[in-house]
Amino acid sequence: VPCRHTPTSNTNKTNADMKFHSVLLLLNISTLKLGITNANIAPSIAFINPTKSANTKKAHHHLISSNATPPPLKTNTKRLFASNQEENENEWTDLTSEYNDIPSESPLKKQILQNAPNGDAPTKGSTVEINYKGTLVSLTKWSVKDVIECWLQDQQGLSHLIPAFEDASIDGPMLLNNDIFTEEFAESTLKVENKIQRKKLVMASRRLSKQEEEYPEGTMFDSNENKGETYKFVLGGGKVIQGMDKMVSSMKVGETSRLICRADYAYGKDGVRKVNGDVMVPPFATLCFDIELVGSSVDE
Repeated sequence: VPCRHTPTSNTNKTNADMKFHSVLLLLNISTLKLGITNANIAPSIAFINPTKSANTKKAHHHLISSNATPPPLKTNTKRLFASNQEENENEWTDLTSEYNDIPSESPLKKQILQNAPNGDAPTKGSTVEINYKGTLVSLTKWSVKDVIECWLQDQQGLSHLIPAFEDASIDGPMLLNNDIFTEEFAESTLKVENKIQRKKLVMASRRLSKQEEEYPEGTMFDSNENKGETYKFVLGGGKVIQGMDKMVSSMKVGETSRLICRADYAYGKDGVRKVNGDVMVPPFATLCFDIELVGSSVDE
């Protein structure tokens, strides 16, 4: 262990050496008696300072005692977690201009993975060139507001239940839980008196629950990597989903960022299917895009 060296006389040095060797001898004898292996005690020996003889017995006791409990950390745990939460909040940027105070709750948010402060920013009408990968995000991450704005408002004839959903705090995990979100729950908690509406509401939640099982978080639905070329489009030209257009317009050339995009900024209640009819993006899907802005040019 590196430490500052203080010059001592030969006599003091001899006494210190004798004390140190006595400690080691005592340690070896105790080790043999207790059957402790070198592997158990070697890492701790480095913390003994032979010049501090007054603490030698105490230090030695902690080395050979298998039941010794380390002192508690004097860390303000609440403050530590608060700092982490603040840092996580600051990692995200709201792209809707409505969640500036809590960007992490935005339905359209951006996180910079690789900055490019000196890169050029694309302008509306310019042709941008990107690399991208799109994956699905779990609907269990929906907040109460997400459930209402992204799902309930699209359920025909059920928008009058918004206050009841707010009062009962119906978020993604609750909506997708088949044991909680039942017809009995709809009647007793949400006060849905009409039997047909109760069935309609529960059936819609069951479809979401089944969808979550069939298309779990992290499922990749699209990428230009397999196509062997970058993807190009005119910024603001309406050729891509709203979320991607807003995302790329906020980037600089050379930047790589992550986009979390709720369904109302993506493919909405219908999702999207391939030419052969297979589901590419399921209904109401929240999407995650990793995007690299490779270039930007203006056609003259």
